[in-house]
Amino acid sequence: MSHTPQSRIVPRTTRVILSTGLGMIPLHRLPYAARAVYVVLPAAAGAGFVLAVLRRVPSRPAEEGSAPEAPRRRRRRQVTRAALPIVVAGLTAGAGAASIAIDRGIEDSLRRRGVLAPRVAMGLASGALSLAMDVLSDRGESTEPAQEGAGATSPPSAR
Repeated sequence: MSHTPQSRIVPRTTRVILSTGLGMIPLHRLPYAARAVYVVLPAAAGAGFVLAVLRRVPSRPAEEGSAPEAPRRRRRRQVTRAALPIVVAGLTAGAGAASIAIDRGIEDSLRRRGVLAPRVAMGLASGALSLAMDVLSDRGESTEPAQEGAGATSPPSAR
């Protein structure tokens, strides 16, 4: 279904406004508890998601008539299944902590360069980036159906 530019203006404007507003929040100045939640909550959610997926995936039952699985190999698989959620949580928490440090660094850098309102500049840059990504995403979606539709007029066997 094709969307007209008029039908996309409200959601796009909403995303740009939200992105601009969120870009103005000084993450490094939040209370310690809020920063901890900012880092820990996504990490816990990511680890929980990985655990849920791993619980759905069967652990390769031995085929009938085949040799039993070596205990060492089974142990390695169990360790891998246990370590994966921990790795995901660690990477996610590290990214959250790094984003707080990067936020502080960008604001300090803008202050040193004499920008009067660095948080406003950061928010506007965030909004502009959000808008650019939306526009590029729409361009990518609009070219895909045209390419698919060109060859779909008649199947090769009907020609």
